[in-house]
Amino acid sequence: MHFRFIKNAVGLILYTSLYSSFSTSLFCSAAKTYYGDIKESNNSYSQNKDMFNLGTFNDNKFLSGELTLVKSQLNSDVTYKLLVGSQITTGSCWFVADIYAGSEYKFTNNNYNDLKMMLTTDYKTHLVKNGLVKHNFKVDPFKESEDIVPPMEGMVGYPERMYTFLTVSKDIKPGDYVVLFAYGRSFSDDLPSRFKEFRVKVL
Repeated sequence: MHFRFIKNAVGLILYTSLYSSFSTSLFCSAAKTYYGDIKESNNSYSQNKDMFNLGTFNDNKFLSGELTLVKSQLNSDVTYKLLVGSQITTGSCWFVADIYAGSEYKFTNNNYNDLKMMLTTDYKTHLVKNGLVKHNFKVDPFKESEDIVPPMEGMVGYPERMYTFLTVSKDIKPGDYVVLFAYGRSFSDDLPSRFKEFRVKVL
């Protein structure tokens, strides 16, 4: 009888231990499915040299990023993620305005009035939708980042973030380049309210 009691007690302990282990494993599996892996859910570019934060729509960072590449080390195309603050619920959004090589870039003192005739409603709509390929650069259309949510449902004008991918072809020639981004309403002929320069030097 004493032996049976010990046997039952050991069995109960083993059952409890196995059940606890199974429950913990099941909970962690379910949590990972619902919440996503914590490491994976964080922006993988947050600590990555392949990501650039260009600032936001109302700062004074006209020169928002610089990148230096060595032509001889470009064995394949390289892609960078660019993040920038916005308020797209107000109708404004970011898009690539143009890409310049060397002396093509003539703007000074952040004066972009000469772009007004080029950046028509139709052309801005085209850039917003398609991005731009030029001088062995490819800039994807900007998309809204999903990592910022409005504090109140239906709230207009809350801070948001947009992102794009900038790809540099391995066939690019050495030189200085400027990728110019603009922020404004594509459905208006008005000059965009904000511009940001992203400079690339290829050695």
